[in-house]
Amino acid sequence: MRLGDDLEPVRELIGDLGELHAQDLSAAMIAEAAARWQTRSSVRLSCGSALQLSYADASFDAAFHFGGKSLR
Repeated sequence: MRLGDDLEPVRELIGDLGELHAQDLSAAMIAEAAARWQTRSSVRLSCGSALQLSYADASFDAAFHFGGKSLR
């Protein structure tokens, strides 16, 4: 598996009209995934903590956590 492989099933579910926002704590992970997904305008990648999201409340129809660390 390559970085970003777990995004493909979600992107297929939302289709061409939706947007997929993915975030990771690691800038290196985001950079590697971005190289793969840069041609997909519907995929937005960002580096940061899930505890400090830069989105307004009710910005998304759905959210999913792929695993990894959950910090409180």
